[in-house]
Amino acid sequence: MYIDLDKICKDFIDGKTEINDIIKKYNINYFKLVKYIKKYCFGNGILMNEEITRRLEIPIKEMIDLRKQGISYKKLAERYGYSNFGVRQILIKYCEQNNLEIPKANKGPRKKNLPMEKIYKLKKQEMTYKEIAEIYDCGIMTIIRRLKEYEEELVLRNRYLEILLEDFTRIKDEILNKTIGSFYDDKENKKQDDYSFIKR
Repeated sequence: MYIDLDKICKDFIDGKTEINDIIKKYNINYFKLVKYIKKYCFGNGILMNEEITRRLEIPIKEMIDLRKQGISYKKLAERYGYSNFGVRQILIKYCEQNNLEIPKANKGPRKKNLPMEKIYKLKKQEMTYKEIAEIYDCGIMTIIRRLKEYEEELVLRNRYLEILLEDFTRIKDEILNKTIGSFYDDKENKKQDDYSFIKR
């Protein structure tokens, strides 16, 4: 597909399109596109004002946010069409120039909250892992792993309930035995009391 870079740059400068739209439409490397736009501005005597700079930097800010959410440099590189090392160096340089904290990934993305009881029932109804994953917008391996964890939890929960039931039964039997024992002890005492008046 033929790409008219001059027209793309002109449309961007005129505010008719945005960087993310250009990247998605033409599958252009973000960093090379920024360089070309800057070169276009310089060659045509266009001042790189704050508005143009801000619009050029939007994907950089997105990358920093994604990095903080736990996205790896490799994933960022794939998403924005660049090398791992290149993305890392550019983000570090940008942060240093703008007095920002260098983006470090969190320990990991937050665990997605899934209704495991419903998912467990769906699997029992013979729905496939793929179908369940599509319903809850997550990966197949996530569903497999979380179902395994849930089933293990169910086993532990059932065992805990069994132990509670055993304890309850034991305590109930002890109370019942003590009550019956007390009843017979009382009866024996009463018998002795009833015949205590008889003279030998």
